[in-house]
Amino acid sequence: FTHHARVAGSFRKGRQIIAGDAAHLMPVWMGQGWNSGMRDATNLGWKLATILSGQATDKLLDTLTDERRDHAKAMVDLSLTMGKVIKIANPLGVFARDTASSVLNLFPSVKSYFADMRFKPMPRYVKGVLADPSTKASGTANGKLTNKLIPFTTANTNISPVGVQFIQPKVRTDELGTVLLDEAVGKWWTLLVCGNDPVDVLPAETLAKLKDLGARLVAVVPETQYEWAKRDMHEETLVLADTAGRLKKWFDDRPTPMLLIRPDRFVAGACLNQDGPETIDAVLAAMNFHSSARSEQDPAPALAN
Repeated sequence: FTHHARVAGSFRKGRQIIAGDAAHLMPVWMGQGWNSGMRDATNLGWKLATILSGQATDKLLDTLTDERRDHAKAMVDLSLTMGKVIKIANPLGVFARDTASSVLNLFPSVKSYFADMRFKPMPRYVKGVLADPSTKASGTANGKLTNKLIPFTTANTNISPVGVQFIQPKVRTDELGTVLLDEAVGKWWTLLVCGNDPVDVLPAETLAKLKDLGARLVAVVPETQYEWAKRDMHEETLVLADTAGRLKKWFDDRPTPMLLIRPDRFVAGACLNQDGPETIDAVLAAMNFHSSARSEQDPAPALAN
């Protein structure tokens, strides 16, 4: 059996964009070719929509390579490693592999670790449409929190939430009942704040930028606080009840009560409430965003023609 393992140096050249197998030939051993292609598509889809709406130039498409290439290569490398284990031809090697597998299967936690493929590298974007939570740098995000403020130094983790996909807990509203978070907030940008109304903690100028972006303003509160929060918060804020406490646990562990979540559900920005304007500006700068009002006067982006 022969196979190919290739990763393109760039996923974009001018008006030509590649994704899926055209961008990275995935060996069959891990069965991750379709998954990787879908990750490319969800990354690319919202960026194309943004460009075609006139809210960014086609320079935004350069971030496809920045964000997807490293993870695609990591999956190709892992698939090659798995292939070396699966396609052993030496009888002694086969016996040793099968014996080790039989022993590991005796331990449920170890068996599920391998059966669920939890050893796969999860995507983490360190360059692209991001803002670093420690430095507020635009377009990059370190994997570790290095801010020396007390909320950061006393947090339960120093792992940055920026550049990874957000969790998918169940939440409740009176209108929707109990649903997954994505079903409640919709398919576009989300400004999610823990325990506070985004309208109360952000200046009018920043709120106007979020409106131009099309971001949904969301406040998440404990189940016991839902009724008063829904009554007292502004009508443009979607109030969500954290039914199982998963969101509370997530925010308790991290010093970032405000999140700007991208349409592909990756965290673009995470910060203290007082750093919201600077963080949001950094994310918008990373995507070369301009408001719809301005885009009516600017030339249409090349891809829209």
